[in-house]
Amino acid sequence: MTEEGTRRPGSTEVVERAAILRFVAGYAMTTMPREMFEKAMLRWPEADREAARASAEPTRDNFWAQLGELKAKLSPWEQTFAQSTLITMSAKQQIAAVWRTEALHVLMWALGLVSELLPYDQPAGDRPLRAFQSDAFRHAFGSATLRQSDVLDAARDTAELWHWRARTAYLVRQGQPFPTTPQIRAAGIHSLDDIVRVSAKLAAERGTIAKALDEDFPFQGKPYRSLSEDELSLARSIVMERHFALNWLCGRAPGSRWDETPTGT
Repeated sequence: MTEEGTRRPGSTEVVERAAILRFVAGYAMTTMPREMFEKAMLRWPEADREAARASAEPTRDNFWAQLGELKAKLSPWEQTFAQSTLITMSAKQQIAAVWRTEALHVLMWALGLVSELLPYDQPAGDRPLRAFQSDAFRHAFGSATLRQSDVLDAARDTAELWHWRARTAYLVRQGQPFPTTPQIRAAGIHSLDDIVRVSAKLAAERGTIAKALDEDFPFQGKPYRSLSEDELSLARSIVMERHFALNWLCGRAPGSRWDETPTGT
């Protein structure tokens, strides 16, 4: 059962949202990375800099015009992003939009266009965008239908568990105090890592994760607790976007409003 004021999006709405995410991620990926662009601008002659400024808005407008009537269905965040240009796009906007390929991957799976969700240690990268280059894919995309609700719910539960593991890793590194009680101590649990070990064992037994690694969730051949800061950031970004998309699919967003989708664990 979904919460009051929420609803599950239908197939048409999911297809439209996937098409929008294709443009959001595509716009970010076809725009030069912000730091690289700023350095390049410093090296360019003034005439080249002026040409870049003059072409920024027409280039933006031509890109988003391809979205047609769906442009009216951009979320508030996406509307702001769609107003940015090569000159004005911020690094934060660009990074957030690039990571939407993970959400797009989830929506494509939900529509049956992808047979399996990628493991949570494999980023989707530009694969979802490249899929649209196929005429056969575009034909299938237009008539795709959603998987059953129980299948989506199970995938959402898995994403939430992986997201919980990523957040727990951050809490441990921040030295978050463990809220122990006599009952918890009696159960042999004295730290967040103890909870992780128990959770990893249960998840492996239930098939939620393929195999526990050193009594932990595996990520690219390493237990989560031994990930570097960069690896943990990658892991968190992957699961956060997928959890977001699955929560939206499962009716967790108020009024099915994309930007308001919660990702609590």
